[in-house]
Amino acid sequence: MNELRYSYEPATGEYTGVSHCHLSPARPQNDDGTPNWLEPAYSTAVAPPEAGEGFVSVWDGTAWKLTENNRGKLIYSIVDGSWTYLAALGPVISGYTLKQPPDAYCVWNGSDWVEDPARWKAKRKAEVNALCAAKIAAGVIVQFPDGPASVQTRNITDMQNILAFAARGLAERVSGSSEVRSFLDADNEPHALTSDQAVAFGAAVQTAIEALYAASRQIKDAIDALPGPDVETVKSYDITKGWPAPAAAPAPNAPTVTS
Repeated sequence: MNELRYSYEPATGEYTGVSHCHLSPARPQNDDGTPNWLEPAYSTAVAPPEAGEGFVSVWDGTAWKLTENNRGKLIYSIVDGSWTYLAALGPVISGYTLKQPPDAYCVWNGSDWVEDPARWKAKRKAEVNALCAAKIAAGVIVQFPDGPASVQTRNITDMQNILAFAARGLAERVSGSSEVRSFLDADNEPHALTSDQAVAFGAAVQTAIEALYAASRQIKDAIDALPGPDVETVKSYDITKGWPAPAAAPAPNAPTVTS
């Protein structure tokens, strides 16, 4: 003869399964005549309710209750979409959802993730910055007196070299020097320049770089001006247009630049 008992996890009260208890062989009856069952620890004679999908039965010390079970599931912050694991029994904690954001450009609207125009605009403007940097790093074409050639503008060191060359030309022009010096292009080919041409060369490169930055600002301003709720317009906006065309012809003997 035996009787059923319903076990639970001592820390959480979660139902763990049914157990069979037996009469004590040494003392099968209590003093009042009732059976003296050897009951397993952390169990009750009260049967738990059937728990549906996503729930478990939990013993609270006096009765069973159905508790939501999301343990081990990924949950996502409704503020920034960052994720963590839910470790404890119970509903999803406040400020989180089980719904995964599709990407980093969505916001939580209270019930679901929706695309955020502001985040998409920030993304597209970052793309404009990257495109501008790539155009600068690609170098510029300078129309030297002996023909066009590519000049490196990959980084601050390249620009410092160009501006230092132009500054020396300016100093020589002020001092009345007529020294001719050579500047090495991207292929390490020398180009002879007078002091006036050196100054014009530095100014032309600087103007070309400034034109790229100006175009970048204008394109980003245009993105900011797009209708706020219309995410598709932001996504499809063509950021390859609006960049400066090749520069106009130079003054006599002065270098010019093409992008």
